[in-house]
Amino acid sequence: MMDPHLTPSIIGAYPYLSPVYDRLIGVERTDSGTELVPMLAESWEFTPDGMELTFHLREATFHSGEPIDAEAVKWSIDRARALPASTVKKALGSIESVDTPDPRTVAMRLNRPASELLYQLSTLAGAIIDPIAGERDLSRETFGSGPYRIGELRVGDRASYTRFDEYWDPQAQNMATVEIVGLVDDQARLNALRSGQVDVALTKVTQYPDARRLADSGQFGLTDTDRSAWYSMYFNLDDPALGDIRVRRAMNLAIDREALSSGLLNNQCIPTSQPLQEGVLGYDEESTDRYRHDPEKAKRLLAEAGFDDGHPVRLDVLTVAGARTSEGVAIAIQEQLRQVGVELNLQPRELGQGVVEWREGNASGFQYTHPGAADPAVTMHDTYLDFLYPGPLPEGVAPVLEAPMDATLAGETRVAALTAASRAASENALELYVCAIPTQYLHSNRVSGLDRMSPPITGGPFDLRTVSVTG
Repeated sequence: MMDPHLTPSIIGAYPYLSPVYDRLIGVERTDSGTELVPMLAESWEFTPDGMELTFHLREATFHSGEPIDAEAVKWSIDRARALPASTVKKALGSIESVDTPDPRTVAMRLNRPASELLYQLSTLAGAIIDPIAGERDLSRETFGSGPYRIGELRVGDRASYTRFDEYWDPQAQNMATVEIVGLVDDQARLNALRSGQVDVALTKVTQYPDARRLADSGQFGLTDTDRSAWYSMYFNLDDPALGDIRVRRAMNLAIDREALSSGLLNNQCIPTSQPLQEGVLGYDEESTDRYRHDPEKAKRLLAEAGFDDGHPVRLDVLTVAGARTSEGVAIAIQEQLRQVGVELNLQPRELGQGVVEWREGNASGFQYTHPGAADPAVTMHDTYLDFLYPGPLPEGVAPVLEAPMDATLAGETRVAALTAASRAASENALELYVCAIPTQYLHSNRVSGLDRMSPPITGGPFDLRTVSVTG
């Protein structure tokens, strides 16, 4: 599905559609994580009350040669909000209306001061489609303005792209052609790289020894691009046991994170006790080692909560079937928790089915990963204030988690709000925190720029604007 407003997954589709469709806002890597930067909009500002967001457009053209003006942007944003089957309308739900004061200005009236809207407009929810597309089916056709045009598309296999010569930023199109090959199997990706079929391959932490050996041979490079995602077990506080903070804290204290990382993840997963990871704006120093491995304290807390050897905590926990890394982590967690008096009934599911069951509240836990967004306020929202958290939050916590999404906050005030949110999640043990997982790529020595690659949604999807291949 090549329609950015109808794609089932803006995460999965992003690598394939971001070369074709520009957004108003882009993302750039900085020393402190990621930063929202101009793309089709040269600048923007909120009104003091945060209820209006105005964009000032640059001079640029669609692939058709038509100019990108305010009316075109309005048409595209309105389309994303109005299509009956739109999969991105919720991301743009803070927009009340879109106005065009002049050809280079777009003004969005909001229903609340929503700082996260800037982030949402950097994802495919904000992809600007050429109005000449009209009512056409965009599942196979594209009408964009990005640095590349779509060439050949083989659904389920690969997509090829060619450079758009009239693009406004030549530094974002360092390759004349690009081909993205979909290889789901981890070993198949590694083999394709070894044989020269591809120049870059995503590698998993379970492949780190092989990837490290290849990199040490001098023929390949290994680049760590991001560590904002983390392994965890999501909690459903509708479960009476998990509604008790002592049980949640006990489960966190029962986990030997260093042993998990060294035994299963090749020491590539950094132990964590909070949702905002080191290097991300809002990372809380006070929460760094909050849940050091302490099984005796875990047992005491469980006893205080009324659970002991004769009355253990029993939880049904969903896992992702076929994901070898996640399955291994889930089994290890199961054993470590069993030793303190918590019994997990692991229930493997295909990812999509698992998410559906979790959203419906049909399990007490869900062992998986959380991706980090370019805006840490969005990370906090999507982790605890959306469907991924089906149960109730502890009293008084929601306002702390919501605070960083206020567009009237800026500078150190916003950083303090983010830090308080990450600390509140940690103090209340809103999930079972395990470790920050990297996104790593093994690549030929002809490739450069991966270290500057900044996807709006991390944990795998990539953006090729900084990447080049020589020779």
